Amino acid sequence: MKGYMSMIKVKYTFAVQRPASTLFAELTDFDNSYRWQTNEVLKEWHEPEGPVQLGTKGHQLRMFRGKPIETVNEITVFEPDQRMVAESSNSCIEYVVTPEGENASRMDFSIELKLRGMANLFSPMIRRGLQQDVETRFQNLKRYLETGETSRNSW
Repeated sequence: MKGYMSMIKVKYTFAVQRPASTLFAELTDFDNSYRWQTNEVLKEWHEPEGPVQLGTKGHQLRMFRGKPIETVNEITVFEPDQRMVAESSNSCIEYVVTPEGENASRMDFSIELKLRGMANLFSPMIRRGLQQDVETRFQNLKRYLETGETSRNSW
């Protein structure tokens, strides 16, 4: 069991009544993503300071099973207003933003998690929790972009 690895993949697509550039800018604004992130996320930030670009490291501190855990992903693909991929040894996250008109766009999101060892036993539960988190996160983002309603006011 120790060396065994499995993969969980979750996909989500949504349309929003905002230009692709606005949607993409919000996705890459780690410091202010509290406006739409789920409550499990305690903080997000990136380094180095300045605009997100190829090689930027994105950090996320979140609660998992009652304990705070930090994840770090590196931006490995960055096509402004179109596509961003962030990877670590345990995950690959992809955002693809497509214009759907002058004031509308669509986002296709996917996340793959590698589970090792005992975590494999909980893969159905982890997948359900991840799917729910992704759906809530992007429903929050859509609401924020279309109405200005935030999930919270700060980290």
